[in-house]
Amino acid sequence: MVHISTTRPAGRRPAIIAFATAVALGCGGAFMGSLAMADSDTTITKINPFEINGGFTILSRGDASLSNGELEGSVAAFGSISTEKGSPFQLKQETAGQGDFTVPLIDGTPVRILASSLGTGSFEVSNEGADSDTPEGKAVVKLVNTDGLSIEDRGFARLQRVADQNYIDLKAAPVTSEVSNYKTEQTTVEGYFTGLESTIASTNTCMSAMYAEDSATANKVTVEPSGNMVTLSGFDADKPNYVNYSDLVDENGNPLVVKLAESYVPSAAAPFVVRVEAGTTTLGKIGVEGWSSDKNAQQGYSSYILVDASAVSGSLKIAGLEMGAVWAPNADLSYGSDTTTNGQYLSKSFTSSGGGEIHQHTFKASLLCATSSPTEEPSTAAPSTDAPSTDAPSTDAPTTDAPTTDAPTTDAPTTDAPTTDAPTTDAPTTDAPTTDAPTTDAPTTDAPTTDAPTSDDPTTGTPVTTSPTTDKPKDKLPNTGANVGNMAIAGVILLLGGTALFVRSRKES
Repeated sequence: MVHISTTRPAGRRPAIIAFATAVALGCGGAFMGSLAMADSDTTITKINPFEINGGFTILSRGDASLSNGELEGSVAAFGSISTEKGSPFQLKQETAGQGDFTVPLIDGTPVRILASSLGTGSFEVSNEGADSDTPEGKAVVKLVNTDGLSIEDRGFARLQRVADQNYIDLKAAPVTSEVSNYKTEQTTVEGYFTGLESTIASTNTCMSAMYAEDSATANKVTVEPSGNMVTLSGFDADKPNYVNYSDLVDENGNPLVVKLAESYVPSAAAPFVVRVEAGTTTLGKIGVEGWSSDKNAQQGYSSYILVDASAVSGSLKIAGLEMGAVWAPNADLSYGSDTTTNGQYLSKSFTSSGGGEIHQHTFKASLLCATSSPTEEPSTAAPSTDAPSTDAPSTDAPTTDAPTTDAPTTDAPTTDAPTTDAPTTDAPTTDAPTTDAPTTDAPTTDAPTTDAPTSDDPTTGTPVTTSPTTDKPKDKLPNTGANVGNMAIAGVILLLGGTALFVRSRKES
């Protein structure tokens, strides 16, 4: 509402007040409408970054070399799959993990290995821990390049390359199978991950926006360090909660003891996100007290913990990290530890060593992503953003018979501008002037001509807001924002008209 304090005689107030009100409503209302549309245009969507993994525990955009204890899960490598172990590297369903995951289907076949080619070393797809009648118990391997490979009967099918004695034992495959059974239909591994690069880019953008100070899509927890301990508080139950990795380690990168000042359990709606800053080279243990990675303890929390290393490029080593999915699309990720890790992994390349195991815990939480898009029409709850247009003059505008200034009317416009869906009966439309506004016989030459739409009330000379009229074509309305140019023109016209009426009223008085 616009309020103007003035000491002018009462007979001269209506025109001045109405003019100021019209300008205020015409401009201020436009900006209010724009802000309302900006709010309504924002859409918050839920995303799961690791859906792009297609169910694989490890997705490497390059080569993968596995030489740690074992993998309870599956691996996809755009390049070759290799191992440096002296014995076959084991791929299983469950021993010390929880095993509550499904293996991916490639060309309709359940697999634990998908790669462009077999590199060095040997593998054993045992499927241990899975029922033999389930897809997990029948999982095998798919390779893009099977040149030089043959099948050897070992009581099961051994897919081997005799030239260098590298092989993959397929414990669930019949000895009568053909090499062609293990060749992919696609010519590249990338072909099974449609839209990977664009998905990574959009996910990185979304997660970066989560960390903005005014973010509505994530909650930054409060961090209170004290010696070798750090206390976290201020968790949200309905959105991701994040903390910087640098707040969880000391100046030498050694993990701090992490205490929670309140009851919080990571969940699908409120996952725990650890933001890894650019330049970080090692991920150690995130030692939250009360969160044990043992099979019969809180190992399942791993499905709701995300380590966001999207800002890291170059080498990134996992050394002591026990729980959480690691998103590192631009890093050469290496797991080198005797500590078992639980989660999923996306990286530029992947290498493992040490005695620790890798257990799949499918990431099951959602991140929030805010997006904006233009709307077709502005909100009808706010005044229209369009001022009267000079290219569509009204043919029914009041004549040049000017209203007198000594007969104020009670129909002066209020501060509530008419909306497009409910015009007031006090303001004349361009098709039919109101019948309760008597004309006068005192013509004036100072009123706006009919070349541009007038906003004078024919009763008192009080300018009124005429934006928008009910017969204005809809295609003249802007899609978004305020038409500042038209508002400026309307403001000048109203100013000149109001000034002229003021000067005339003074002369007559």
